[in-house]
Amino acid sequence: MGRATNSQQNSAGDVFSMLSFLTNWNKVSPEARKALFDRHGPIFSHSMDRIAKMAERVRDGSRVFHNTSGTSRQAALIQMAGTSVIAGQSLLRGNVAEAIYTIGASAAAAGMANGFARLMTNPRAVMWLAHNTDKPVGEILGQLQMLRRIAQDTKDPELVELADELEKQVQGSR
Repeated sequence: MGRATNSQQNSAGDVFSMLSFLTNWNKVSPEARKALFDRHGPIFSHSMDRIAKMAERVRDGSRVFHNTSGTSRQAALIQMAGTSVIAGQSLLRGNVAEAIYTIGASAAAAGMANGFARLMTNPRAVMWLAHNTDKPVGEILGQLQMLRRIAQDTKDPELVELADELEKQVQGSR
């Protein structure tokens, strides 16, 4: 539902677009949503509703930063080309380590985007995220421990990764 349009995709074709998600979400009737998402249990469907509302709030809040000129697409293309140029220049200078680091950093960013896309299709992750959209910020560490417990009980490594990443971000913001 949130797959970006073809003109906004990367070479792997896995770019997520919040606007595409909201557009497609609103095209699906409540009955169809129920049929699609209740197979994971009725709570999953409710969680998807809550995530859609959160995505709408993020979209509305980010309108102040909206790029009407289209330069962000050009900046992304320049960044991709820049990775190649920097890696190539590093190799020409004989600095193989820098070239590997440059390519590795770009690959890591693409891998993180792919991992996030996988998490957003994990019913347990969706339910946990939706459940915590209305919690006070001070409760996040306790909720992360709850997420870890769910991950251990269900043996779900994606949830462990989510908990680890969120905890790093919480610790880094303090």
